[in-house]
Amino acid sequence: FIHLDPAATEVDSRAILQTVFLAAKHLRDALNDAPADARCSFVTVAHLDGQLGHGGGPFRTIPGGLFGLTKTVNLEWSDVFCRAIDFDASMDAEEAAIRILAECADPNRSIVEVGYSKLGRVTLVPRFEVDTDSSAVAGNGKSTIGKDDVFLVSGGAKGVTAECVAKLATVTGTNFILLGRSEIAEIPAWADGVFGEADLIQAGMKHLKSTGEKPTPMKVKSLIRPVESTRAIEDVLQRVEDAGGQARYISCDVSDAAMMKTKIDGITRDFGAVTGIIHGAGVLADKLIEDTTLEDFRSVYSPKVDGLDAMLRCVEPEQLKHLSLFSSAAGFFGNPAQSDYSIANEILNKAALSFKGEHPECHVTSFNWGPWDGGMVTPELKKLFAERNIDVIPIELGTDLFVHDLSDKANSARQILVGSSMEFDGDSLNGVLNRYSITRNLMVSDNPFLGDHVIDGKPVLPMAGVMNWMASSCEGLHPGYRFFSLDDMKMFKGIVFQNGNLEQIRLEVNEVEKSDGAIKLDVMMWSGNNETRINHYSGTVTLVNGAPATLVYEGFNTDEANAVDGSEFYENGTLFHGPMFQVIDRALNSSEGRLTLECTTRNLSAEDQGQFPVDAQDLYAIDAKFQALLIWARQFKEAGALPTSFSRCEQYRAITPGERFYLSLEIESATNSRVNGTITIHDAHGEVFSRIIGAETTISKSLTFVSATN
Repeated sequence: FIHLDPAATEVDSRAILQTVFLAAKHLRDALNDAPADARCSFVTVAHLDGQLGHGGGPFRTIPGGLFGLTKTVNLEWSDVFCRAIDFDASMDAEEAAIRILAECADPNRSIVEVGYSKLGRVTLVPRFEVDTDSSAVAGNGKSTIGKDDVFLVSGGAKGVTAECVAKLATVTGTNFILLGRSEIAEIPAWADGVFGEADLIQAGMKHLKSTGEKPTPMKVKSLIRPVESTRAIEDVLQRVEDAGGQARYISCDVSDAAMMKTKIDGITRDFGAVTGIIHGAGVLADKLIEDTTLEDFRSVYSPKVDGLDAMLRCVEPEQLKHLSLFSSAAGFFGNPAQSDYSIANEILNKAALSFKGEHPECHVTSFNWGPWDGGMVTPELKKLFAERNIDVIPIELGTDLFVHDLSDKANSARQILVGSSMEFDGDSLNGVLNRYSITRNLMVSDNPFLGDHVIDGKPVLPMAGVMNWMASSCEGLHPGYRFFSLDDMKMFKGIVFQNGNLEQIRLEVNEVEKSDGAIKLDVMMWSGNNETRINHYSGTVTLVNGAPATLVYEGFNTDEANAVDGSEFYENGTLFHGPMFQVIDRALNSSEGRLTLECTTRNLSAEDQGQFPVDAQDLYAIDAKFQALLIWARQFKEAGALPTSFSRCEQYRAITPGERFYLSLEIESATNSRVNGTITIHDAHGEVFSRIIGAETTISKSLTFVSATN
């Protein structure tokens, strides 16, 4: 299933979003009950700004709900590939189609949302921080909110939002117009002086019995609810008054702008114009998507999305100094059984980003709250959170953070995730050995680095690029596991681009071993079809759960008495590599048994890296290993060389862009036709980044290269 959201601004975005939600609801069986070897997909495409709303300008926000939907479906449907894509307005249809097909073939299931703009391909990654700064504690006297400010607050008379209002009043003594659905009722005689839920239940039961009614749990709950609601409203009003502020309560439908404005106008004549909005209203109707009705969807969607729209219609946006939206981590991560809630909250996230783009002087924050110790968290949700090691947010800490953010002049974060990560761990290993088929359409124009890896006038995909793709594809199939080794790597036929034309390359990936600690996968790269199949490379990838132990290389030869500038190799035809691959700074020393190089990793743009981003394997640093063999072969065999195979490659830690590293080549054997060696990349202290054991090249005196610098 692929939904292409229209780019036109005049469409009814809400109706379209609702239709996609219903389509997902009814597609559940079809997509989840497909044959085991089928790759079923649920893909949505929107036009925000190509940067998932973080481009800094205004955009249509309702289609942002597609991202909340897709992220939740991804968690509910473990066997279905899910991806939400955002294109900027400048992308033409042909390029968009190519990008969509590429995303559909992406093996990396740890990514669910991506954006495409002139900046390239992006996704969102949360950066979690523990805030130990004492300035984050409310009451430090640094608030930018004054006594003359007026906040319009939805959901502000009860629960978490009420606690935030009370804390803000304590710090600022400002003014509040509180909105809620409940009426302020007169406390009945039977409840007068009775407090606490248990005592109220007993008093309610006694009252029902006195009227001749049977005190069923539902009747008792219905009887005491207005009492508890009224007391909660009166409590927050009193707390604001005690703090030196003013507060009024309005009972209304938060999504009804006309009714709300009529009631608000009478208060603003006394308080002054509204200068801030705190939107905390929300409703839960937790069900898996196939069980969620259209009425459920509307009941959850309307208070959040229509409520924000109505509140903004009741004020002058240009006068707003603060816009604080109470979204949820369910919007950012998705959450099982909360598709409607995830949709609504993700729209709030996008609304905050868009409003800030349109009103840069306004302090705007979307709080992606995790579960509070109180609020709308049901016992079932608490159990789920406990199973996923998600901590609830203490009231005192959460309210302090809220007040601190509103007082932050810099407005340093537009979207804040509060609490534990709600990300799921990778799929549990069930012992079943799966098979995967991955297709990637390669063009030279999409991969600028290929222009710096040309042999006989034709771009060639380097073996390092093949290693990069194998490693990252296997990691994508098993989120939470990291690439460690690639064994028995063989080249059958290199991948050569004829006139830069499209090459459709396939990976066959077969799991051969699984455990909690490691996963082994056989990988074959090929092209053509079943009748004209051409095998290119094969190897066995091992993924591990955790970081490998540190390895130190003891044979580092630091002698540089006869050092040679690395540029000579690129200029004299020893190496054919263009600037992106020119990582060798100096050859420190060389002999018939070894070679030591000093190198610096490249810091390339995402556009230059194309479809082979530096990830599990830095293909430019890896390629330096094979360059070392070419240098040795030219110096001691007076021959050209090309890599053909290796026994094992091991990855211990990543190299950062721009980092200096050293490459030590130890020759194991050499004839007039082949050279075999072990190549280790390490730092100045010998700590190993990666190494290749049993790297073999074919050599020939007739093999010559043209310098890329000529």
